[in-house]
Amino acid sequence: MDLRGHGLSDGHRGDSPGMEVFVRDLCETISFVRRRHARLVLLGHSLGVLSAILAMAECSSAADGAILLGAARTMRESAYPELSLGKKLRILLSSLISPTKQVVEYRREGMVGLDDPLFTFNYTLRFMRIAGLRDFEFQEELNIPVFVGIGESDELFDVEACRNLYDEIPASTKEFHVVQGAKHAEFPQGSWSRLIEWVVENFA
Repeated sequence: MDLRGHGLSDGHRGDSPGMEVFVRDLCETISFVRRRHARLVLLGHSLGVLSAILAMAECSSAADGAILLGAARTMRESAYPELSLGKKLRILLSSLISPTKQVVEYRREGMVGLDDPLFTFNYTLRFMRIAGLRDFEFQEELNIPVFVGIGESDELFDVEACRNLYDEIPASTKEFHVVQGAKHAEFPQGSWSRLIEWVVENFA
């Protein structure tokens, strides 16, 4: 799915009015797919991991399985430079005056798609406030199989941080996999052999 304000979806670019709307959009999308397919496996990468986890927590009968790739509660310290106090104040003041203004830039060295109009690289502060896993807490046992993966050279999240998130997931059937030679959004040929096997084992 394209989140509100992303890709081909409507809404202010890089924005979401709040967590309630964010979750409602997810649940409506899942309900739409559920009416057309007997089984549904959620696949989330990076920000999509938050979306998948929220869906499992907030949407009734959200999925029969989940694949969570390239995310953790904390990022590498080297992922993005620390903002100065002045920059933080400018972002805050601008957001108070105009909540739909894109004031937070999301860019890092080596990113692709910078000239693609469907990509979003600038976000509102209120979107960024709901976009992290730092404060999320798992409430209930997940009675579905869960696959968690991370590239061994992921630029944003290290393997240990991803493993810590995996350890928190309250599912009796789960698997952790480090994708050799992969980065955050670059995966060499053959990267998904184990994931494909896992899907076959659990859903074929």
